[in-house]
Amino acid sequence: MVLLIIILLALLVFAPLTYVIMNAAGVDTSDLDAAMESFRFWTKGI
Repeated sequence: MVLLIIILLALLVFAPLTYVIMNAAGVDTSDLDAAMESFRFWTKGI
């Protein structure tokens, strides 16, 4: 259970960082934009 929480926290920290790095590198992030929007939508319910 604790491990799951640690993994979730790590994802919350690293996902935006990866996103920013990919944007800076000029990678096409339109698919990621949609994924991040749905991610924000689902995490609002928590």
